[in-house]
Amino acid sequence: MHENVRTRPVMQESSSPDQTDLELVNALQIHPRATWQLLGSVLGLDPATVGRRWARLVEGGWSWICTSPTPGLADSLCSAVVEVDCRPGRAREVADELARDPRAFTIDHVAGSGDLIVGVDTEDLAAMSEFVDGRLGRMPGVSGIRCHFVTGLLAEAGGWRLDLLDPAQQNRLRRATTVVGTRGRTLTPTDRAIVAALHTDGRVGNASLARQLSMSPATVRRRVEALTASGCLVLRCELARATAGWPVTAVYWCSAPAHALARIGDRLRRRPETRTCVALAGPRNVLLVSCLHSVVDVRRLECELNETVPELLVHDRSIAYRTIKLYGHILDDHGRRVATVPVSAG
Repeated sequence: MHENVRTRPVMQESSSPDQTDLELVNALQIHPRATWQLLGSVLGLDPATVGRRWARLVEGGWSWICTSPTPGLADSLCSAVVEVDCRPGRAREVADELARDPRAFTIDHVAGSGDLIVGVDTEDLAAMSEFVDGRLGRMPGVSGIRCHFVTGLLAEAGGWRLDLLDPAQQNRLRRATTVVGTRGRTLTPTDRAIVAALHTDGRVGNASLARQLSMSPATVRRRVEALTASGCLVLRCELARATAGWPVTAVYWCSAPAHALARIGDRLRRRPETRTCVALAGPRNVLLVSCLHSVVDVRRLECELNETVPELLVHDRSIAYRTIKLYGHILDDHGRRVATVPVSAG
């Protein structure tokens, strides 16, 4: 499985994104496959300038566009959040090894009750058992494992926004996006190949995608549009968040009444700090991952949640030293993408 790692070329040192770059990222968060012409018109830039700026951001690892998990696809997988305790001085070694496994799609090295928090997708319970007991359980640097099964996706990271554009700019981009429907769609092997290719480069053109998959551009375009309209394909624009003033990732282990989870998820989605929120099986049945401006905000957010979402009780909290892997993308110490491991539940 390690041969699937797609390492990007060694990055040249480049300056951090400026305000215009961040506005471009915000625009692509709203409409990840918008044309350079539309983006230039919204941002007041020449389309060629927009293209050059985006190429520099991608080459430097500062930003990228990939697929995002959807409720429909999540329901077809066995997902878990796994806490991993490591032997002294072994956490980084364990994390780096796990980062090359496509089943471990997100890895955070945290200060808290565990050393690593790992998001895992497998095809079924038996495969999850093999990963937890067989893969993790045999790693010499691992001293303890706690597995929490995901029972629902309450808020998804693809909805996080920088919110730098004015309302008129945001509305122009939203009007140009595809309206996502609710009808179901059974993914074919070709559909899965398209989703996998877009996970590495969500802005790859239809012609390039067609060449990769030995299909016609027209067929690729129709399939991408159908996948998007059905809600089976959602793209998101990521960035090295510290460059935008959000350097701290906090993880809150919470509990709430089962009947209130949908309502709580709706409230949390509206908060600018919310990255991801999932329902779990067990006494701590809600996991909230938040982006914050500083460590001081960890307590501030918890106090605000006590006031605004009183049904949500926080039992424990962790702060990430570093995110090693973010939904299939391996990051460096600055949060820049350096490699991609195609997400797989196999």
